[in-house]
Amino acid sequence: MVQGQINLSGKYYYFYGLTGDMATGWTKHNGVWHYYDKSTGAAVLGWLKDGGKWYYLNPSTTVMHVGPLKVGGKEYFMQSSGAAFVGWLKVGGSWHLYGSDGARVTSGWAKDGSDWYYFNPATGNYVTGNTVINGTTYRFLPSGKWIGYTAPGGYLQPSQSITSLGSQTNTLTYGMNGVKVRIVQQRLGLWYSTKLASVDGAFQTAVRSFQRRMGLSQTGVVDKATWDAMQTGYSWYVDQYQAAPVSISATRSERIEAMIGYAYNQRGSSYTWGGAGPYGLGYDCSGLTLQALYHAGMDPQPINVVKHGWPSYRTSQELYKYSKFQHVPLSARQRGDLIFYTTDGVVTHVAIYLGDDQVIHTDWMGRPARIEHITVSYGWGNIASQVVRPFP
Repeated sequence: MVQGQINLSGKYYYFYGLTGDMATGWTKHNGVWHYYDKSTGAAVLGWLKDGGKWYYLNPSTTVMHVGPLKVGGKEYFMQSSGAAFVGWLKVGGSWHLYGSDGARVTSGWAKDGSDWYYFNPATGNYVTGNTVINGTTYRFLPSGKWIGYTAPGGYLQPSQSITSLGSQTNTLTYGMNGVKVRIVQQRLGLWYSTKLASVDGAFQTAVRSFQRRMGLSQTGVVDKATWDAMQTGYSWYVDQYQAAPVSISATRSERIEAMIGYAYNQRGSSYTWGGAGPYGLGYDCSGLTLQALYHAGMDPQPINVVKHGWPSYRTSQELYKYSKFQHVPLSARQRGDLIFYTTDGVVTHVAIYLGDDQVIHTDWMGRPARIEHITVSYGWGNIASQVVRPFP
C-alpha cells in the first residue's frame, strides 16, 4: 500500500499510512503544512488563495512558506499561519506596507484606508516632510501620511484630530445652555419642541424638587451627583461630542464636501439652543457649523463645544471674527463659505453656503436643520457684508 508523499508523473500526492487514503486540502506531515488540490489530490505549488487569504507553497518542497518571502521581484511576509500579511508591519526599524495581495509597496503612491502615502522607489520606504515628486512639492507627516490640503500662510491648517476636551464639561448653573440642559428638561418633564434649552427659574425649581426627593443638597444646580441620580442614560460628558475629522490626506474640495455633507446629514435634527449634537440631541446654528468644521478637519481653537453652551458665549460671533479664517466680500461667496446674519448690526446667525444662493442651517426652536434660500428669515439687508472662508 502506497503511503506518504510520492511523485507521480511530476506531481506530488500524499497518502495516509493507516488507510492509504489520498490527502486533500490542508495536510500536516513531518511537522509542516502542505496543500493538496481538493479535486485531484495533487500538491498545490506556488500561490494559493484560500478563504480570501494568500499562501505560498514552495515549488521545490511543497511546504507552506512562513516568514519573509521574495517572489517575482516582490516582497511578502508570510505569517505563522502561512497567510500573507496585509497592512503595516515594522521590519528592522522601518514600517512596511503590504497591499491587499500581500506584496510590499515599495514605490509610488499608495492608499491605505483614506490616507495617501508615497514610497521612494530608491529606498522602498515612505517619504516624510516636504518632498518633490515629478516637479511638485508635497507635504507629508512624520507618519508618512500625505497632507492633502495646506492653507496659505497665516490661515488655519487642517488637523487629523480635534483637540481633546479632557475633563471639561458644563455644570448646569443659571443661564447655561445646550444638550445637557435639554436632557435634564426631558428627564423632569419640562421639555417641548419650542422650549429654550436654557437653565431658568422653572428649571432650578424642578431640580430642587428632584434633589429633595433624592436626599441631595437642594441647590437647583445640576452637578455630577445630581446628574448621576437622574439616570438619564447619557454620560456626564455628553456635551463633549466632537465629529471625527476626515483623513489628513483629504484635498480642499474633499474637505468642503465633507463639511457640507456633515450638515446635510443632520437635516431634520431638532433645534437645541446651545446644542452641538449629535443628531438625536439637536443643534443650534453655530453648533451645527462647528461640528461640520470639525468633520472637515478644521479645529478653530479656542472655540469649542463646551464653551458653546456658556450663558454669554456666542459661537457665531467667535467664528465670524476668527482671524485664521479668510474673510471675503459677500459678492465673492463660494460653496463652503460661512454666511453670517446680523440683528441691529450684531452677528446672531450663521449658515453654510451651498452655492446657487442656497444655504444649510438651523435657526430656532421647532425648526429643524434644513436647506433654504440664502436670505432665510433675515433678508438681504441683514446678511453680513463679508463671508468667512475656512478653506482659502
